[in-house]
Formats: sequence, structure tokens, C-alpha cells
Amino acid sequence: MKNSFKYVCRLFAALALMASCEAVDLTELHSSSSSQGSKSANAQTLNVNATSTEGTISYPVTVYAFASDGKYVASQAITSASSSLSIKLDPGSYRIVALAGTDDVTIESVETLGSKITVPSQSATALQMGSANVTVTSTPVNAYINMGYMVSGVRFTLSNVPEDATDVSVTVSNVANSMDFSGAPAGNTTVTVPLKESIEYRTWTSSEVFVMPSTATSTVLTISITRPDNTETYSYTHASALATGTPYHFRGAYIESSGGGNGGESKINLTGDFIAATWNDTQIVDFNFGNQVLPKVVESGYIPPYSIWNGHAVALVKEIDEHTEELLLFSLKEWTDVGGYKNSTNPNMADSIANSYVEGEYDEWRIMTIEEARAVRDMYIGEGKPSLSLLLESIYDTDGNIGAPIVYSDNKDDPSKGDNVLYLCDDAKHSYSYSPNYGIVNSTSTATKKLYRLRLVKTVIHEY
Repeated sequence: MKNSFKYVCRLFAALALMASCEAVDLTELHSSSSSQGSKSANAQTLNVNATSTEGTISYPVTVYAFASDGKYVASQAITSASSSLSIKLDPGSYRIVALAGTDDVTIESVETLGSKITVPSQSATALQMGSANVTVTSTPVNAYINMGYMVSGVRFTLSNVPEDATDVSVTVSNVANSMDFSGAPAGNTTVTVPLKESIEYRTWTSSEVFVMPSTATSTVLTISITRPDNTETYSYTHASALATGTPYHFRGAYIESSGGGNGGESKINLTGDFIAATWNDTQIVDFNFGNQVLPKVVESGYIPPYSIWNGHAVALVKEIDEHTEELLLFSLKEWTDVGGYKNSTNPNMADSIANSYVEGEYDEWRIMTIEEARAVRDMYIGEGKPSLSLLLESIYDTDGNIGAPIVYSDNKDDPSKGDNVLYLCDDAKHSYSYSPNYGIVNSTSTATKKLYRLRLVKTVIHEY
């Protein structure tokens, strides 16, 4: 379903009855029922033609007819978009139910509208359903049926997961495991979604699975990370049920405190990116796990330093007057192996990056000055301040990538034993490090071939 899940699938009858249309005898699909429609002289034709204008139908589509008292009458399959269906029915009132995407569901017998349709806790195909009330009289009937998804799509992306993690999964609680032909969900179960590691990006991701929301009023997510010495579990209760016809992409970041190692607290920060079907607006929900306090998200009023504003990281704030301030935005992206000033390999590389970088609604980013680099560095290593990395790893860009963390050592296992990582500033003439034992040095030597890292900044005037 993937990208097509963004649309509502519609199944409707679009062909008028043609004089040359010949009724097809019903093919019996369920051994427990013997009825195959009416053969009486008064029987009329019910015509259904399956098409789709906005989404994808998973053929075959099985059409069921139920009498006014809810008893099963007959069923027949539409095998392709070019196929039509005709049922002979006696005059009377009927409920017509159509099902598609049933590869993983189980229907043991059909006797009434209340017959059970068993849905697996997770499925690779999306169950679709549509129904219509029709009245057969003395003339043929064309039924128009709207189809909709009976499931939610769920997938997960967790970034910055510890390198020693051997297994990661997310369990979703409060999902249904069955429904009847009226579409009412039943049962309450859980589904565990396994994630696979992508070493290159240090992320764990799942494929999209389809689950049926239950009648519960909340959804519980439990993240499990298995490490050599223990299994870490994080839980969040969302105060609403999953919505049918809606794909959910939950994106999360594993964050350890600046203490690092086993002595530092850790947490999961999940953001739910709700990509709704065409009739809903996109919804975004933030989930916090653990005891650490995330940087504040501020939309209006005074914007403090080390906060998230309009999807950007605010590193420094300078007050201009009572209602005006100057914000120094810190780029979510980081560049590596950048040549410094007068570097013979690529001396203009840093300028080229700055001239082409766009983040959100802003272009014209630039390299930090010495003063800005010193101020940002001092805040980063200062006591009582939230980590700049924590701020960056709490924000996703428009492409769904999480902000790159700050690095001060090239030894990720033991930063105290590694070499300092240097970032460029002052038009790439100087460099600095976030290590507490390193300052700002000159990088203008014509002999140097050293490569650096680069973070850009953008100055914005904010009135409140």
C-alpha cells in the first residue's frame, strides 16, 4: 500500500445496465452456506462494477449479499478492475458488503452480518471494506459502494540507537483482532513490530504493517532495546486510538545524557508523524520517554536560547529591545571533511556549502564568526545548560532526517582518548572544538591540508 495509503480507496458501480449484459451464476465461496442467489422467475439483476479513481484495490474483491434479517444469501468475487459482477436476487431489501485485501484474514463461515472475520495482529495487506443497502424491485439495480480501509498503517524509525544494541522492537497495544460484516471491531490484543538495523545511518527501521484499531480509547507504545547487559524498555500512552485509513510513521531518537556510558540517563524521544488520508489534516504528536527534560518548543512570545522555534534550533539569543530579539539559528545538518581557508585541495568548499544550504524557509546561511563560535561553545560546555546535541536530536528536518549531534572527539567509544574534532569558523580561517580542553585556533596556514567539520548559522530578527 505504502504511498497509495495516502488516498481513500473508493469502490463504486460505474456502469449502467446494458441490454446485452448477461447475469452470471454465483460461485459458492463458503461451504457452510448453500444459497447462491435466487433462480425464481421474479428475480432481478444487481450489477456491481469495481473501479478506483483515487487509490488501489487489492483484487479479488468479494461481494456478499445479506437479506433484511441479516442472513447470508450469496457471495461472488470480482477478480480484476476490468471484471463486473451480476447477482440474481428476489425483490426485497439487502445489505451488500464488499471486502478486499483479505490475503491475511480468515473467514471460516458466513451465516449472518454478525459472522466473524479474524484479522491477524499485523498484516502485510490492508483490509478494505464497503457496504450499501439496496432494494431490489421489478427492475435491475446498480449498486454504488464506497470502500474504505479498516486498518491503520504503522511503521517506526528509531535513530541514534546505541551501537551495541542487538535487538529493537516496538509493541503496539490496544489493537483489535476481528470484526464482523458490519465493520465493528472486536477483541483487544497487541502487536510487536521488529526493527532492522541500518548501520550506515545508525538507525533501526520497520516495514509498514497494518493493524486494526480496537474500541479502546488509548494506544500504548512500548519500545524495547536489547543490549549486552540489559534490555531497556520505554513506554508511552497516547490518549486516543489509532484511526482507520491513516498511516502512522513514528520517528524516534534515543538520547543519552552528556555523562555517557552506563552512568548517564537515557531516554527515547518519539514523534508521531501522522500522514492522514485525503480527508484528514496531517497530525504531529511528540512523545517523551525517560526523565530528561527536552528542549522547549516555543511558537510565539520570547524565544529563549536552546529552544526549538519553527522547526529550527536556537543556539543564541540577543535582546534588541523590549519586544525584539536576534536569534542565532544553528544548522541541523553537519558537514565533514571540509577544507579550511587556503587549503590547496578545496579552499572555497565551506563558502560553497554555506551559499547553497537551505533549511526550512531560510536560505543565506553562513559560517560562524569567532565570537559566535566561542559563545556557542561556552554554552555547550557550561554547567546547568541543556546539551546542544540534545536540542539538535529533538528536531527533524522537512525530509524526515534528525538533527546531527555535536561531536568533540573522533573516538566514539571513549571520547577522552580520541583526538579533538575541529569545526570551522571566521570564514574558514579559524577552527574550534567543543572539547572543554580546547579553544579556537588559526587554520590559515598555507601548508595545512587538514580537513574540518562545519556547522552553519542564520541570524533572524524576531518580534514578539
